[in-house]
Amino acid sequence: MKIILLKDVPGLGKMGEVKEVKDGYALNYLFPQGLAEVASGKVMQRIAEAAKQKNSEIRRKKESVEQNILALSGRKIEFQVKINAKGVPYKAITAREIAQELNIDPSDVEDVKLKNTGQFKVKVGPDKTSSEVTVTISPEK
Repeated sequence: MKIILLKDVPGLGKMGEVKEVKDGYALNYLFPQGLAEVASGKVMQRIAEAAKQKNSEIRRKKESVEQNILALSGRKIEFQVKINAKGVPYKAITAREIAQELNIDPSDVEDVKLKNTGQFKVKVGPDKTSSEVTVTISPEK
């Protein structure tokens, strides 16, 4: 039986794919769980439209993120941390903390652990090369 997947099914395929499965598998598992439908013309059109909308939404989100990242170019942020007697911070500044300060997704920040005081250049962006942000770590006053 030809079916079209409405959701990702481990071991079978991803949403929107057309697959050939045994009748019992489709009738007893996939259809009752809402994971698939019979691959008919109307269903194929509906899934194609849904995929098109999803792709355009993803494209819009990506463009929005890229514009936000470009706006961050050259921005400077400062962290004040406690330091020991040798002048070394007790804690490192991570990509997650930098992302929180910039209000962006942590996966868009270069994976860094800044363990010293001073100024550092950190790359931000979906490909981690779009913009650079200057991070300054100074002792707490």
